[in-house]
Amino acid sequence: MLEIADQGVVASSVPNTAHQSRCFPSVCVLHDGTWLCSFRSGPLKTGSAGQPMLTRSTDDGRTWSPPTAPFVAPSLEGTSKVPGVLHSAALTPLADGRLIAVVSWVDCSDPSLPWYNPETEGLLDTRIMLSGSDDGGRTWSKLQWVDIGRFATTPAPLTGPMLVMPDGRWACPFETNKTYEDTGPWKQSAVMTFSADQGGTWPDQVVVLQDPDHRVYYWDHRPRVLPDGTVLVLFWVYDHQSASYRNIHAVRSTDSGRTWSPPWDTGIPGQPGPAAPLPDGRLVMVHVDRTGPCTISACISDDGGLTWPDATWLILYEPTSYADNINSQSDTSEAWAHMDAFAFGLPDTAVTGDGDVLVVHYAGPHADQTDIRWVRLRV
Repeated sequence: MLEIADQGVVASSVPNTAHQSRCFPSVCVLHDGTWLCSFRSGPLKTGSAGQPMLTRSTDDGRTWSPPTAPFVAPSLEGTSKVPGVLHSAALTPLADGRLIAVVSWVDCSDPSLPWYNPETEGLLDTRIMLSGSDDGGRTWSKLQWVDIGRFATTPAPLTGPMLVMPDGRWACPFETNKTYEDTGPWKQSAVMTFSADQGGTWPDQVVVLQDPDHRVYYWDHRPRVLPDGTVLVLFWVYDHQSASYRNIHAVRSTDSGRTWSPPWDTGIPGQPGPAAPLPDGRLVMVHVDRTGPCTISACISDDGGLTWPDATWLILYEPTSYADNINSQSDTSEAWAHMDAFAFGLPDTAVTGDGDVLVVHYAGPHADQTDIRWVRLRV
């Protein structure tokens, strides 16, 4: 059974400052055992004032370094320069000791515009950038644009860290959305773009999952390369027609992301983090459930993610009120408004050197005052 071995705070909210809101974390464990965590820090959860920051712990989470903001947002070059902000970053340690960050860039040419347009359901231009570090994340190379090929005409929010596929290619996950003023139907897709030359070029894109009828949106796909070479992806699933959430779904690939299985229903409600493999081959999923009493929980699968028995569940976090409950919304715009008001969630996972599962998430008394917290799980 799972148990909480330890827990603490990565970075606390600093009320009434530019760092009141800490959210959207990503975590990895470096080869020397260092825990490295990125997160968005800003005065509010939404808006253009935030930025990605990094902090590290060399003592298993007991203390953390002062957060730094190592990435500088460039302007998008074209017929005119388009200013942008960096929304969040996700981290990947490589086998040779290098570290890769993929960073989400958002157009801020008009800072008064919200990221999501409630009139059209479109998004501001959103792109992906990449940077590398040779010294464990202390210094970083200049940000470079990641090519998403035929999907470059749509906003492309980043949905997780870059993966190193079993065949050696790099894969970057994102999802397609509508442009800001587009009044047409939303044709959402979960996609990966691939590089065979360590980020120099990205010639191949593969649709991981898309509803051909465009009724169901497979949001926030969370991929993980498992020790046996299988790539497992978990999805937060939204039914646009009924304005309701479905259970977490999953797909797998056994050929380094070239083809994908049909999706299956995991039977678990909510929004998942990426699956974390245990030393014995079982998988841990951390998920946020807002359909009833709100919780962040973990559960175990011993059949590759097909089933997640109730008996394995462990609650990691439970708010004092259920303001984040999403049992009802009238349309997609209301669902997006609910997201902006969430005061906890978005878990990420990594595996420590001794096989424990490290979880990070954000949580606080309200959406604009949240900490980044960590939990260490052990079987």
